[in-house]
Amino acid sequence: MNQASNQLELLNAASSYYSMVARLALVEADIPFYNHMLDIHFAKQQLSDRYRELNPQMTVPTLRAENLLLTSSKDILQWAACQAGSSWMDSDISLTLLINELVSNHYLISIEDLTFGKWLSSNKLLAFVFPRMLASTVTRLENQLESVDLLSPVDIIALKNKAQLNRSRLAYFTEGSQKQKLEDMRLKWSNYLHTIPLIESNQFIFGDRFSSIDVVLAVLFARLTMINETSLIDRPDLQNWWGRVQLRGSLRVADLWMRMQRRRLLLTAWKARNTVIN
Repeated sequence: MNQASNQLELLNAASSYYSMVARLALVEADIPFYNHMLDIHFAKQQLSDRYRELNPQMTVPTLRAENLLLTSSKDILQWAACQAGSSWMDSDISLTLLINELVSNHYLISIEDLTFGKWLSSNKLLAFVFPRMLASTVTRLENQLESVDLLSPVDIIALKNKAQLNRSRLAYFTEGSQKQKLEDMRLKWSNYLHTIPLIESNQFIFGDRFSSIDVVLAVLFARLTMINETSLIDRPDLQNWWGRVQLRGSLRVADLWMRMQRRRLLLTAWKARNTVIN
């Protein structure tokens, strides 16, 4: 996955949930790519002028190549499914609508609200630091907007939208009952998991081949494992499916995080800030 061997470049972050979706999709579809890591926590490279040119949402991941630019994990997942062809169940037209619906519904629920809601409820230091990090991000974006004479209309809209998103996140994690919000998020994800069709023994979700929904569920279950919320996986067939999926080498290659790796987080951030976004 080095840049010299392939022009396809994935700009992403090691611990980012949606970056993991993109990485696993590309690995499962057997698509070689250059894994360009960004530091989204400390240097906040996703807020840089150059990255904003590529991805106005200033989020990771972004996949790019000649005549290709995809700026969300959902779009990357759909593209990977097309590239995978008959090796994925997505190619079965009788299943396309159902798979797309399940994937889309997954994206309607915030995994970050569950993740940080859980961490903030159990870590007083993070509960102190995280809101201040969000406030600092808002300030940085507002400072960038002060150079309005140097910004294009697209840049101004992008920066305003990003600032408002972070204000909303700050309000979510500092106002109201955090305990109730965490319970609400648990219920949303539990209800979602109960919409997954019953999985037959020794099969993937829709048969003997992987699919887009297998990709997103694998990343979701990895995250639930990391934040100690596997009690949400309360169906035996889903538990068995997850046990089988964990044996696939693709999870290691795609670097799915099933525990918080603080040392690696700092190391990857240090390495990332020494790379250039061309």
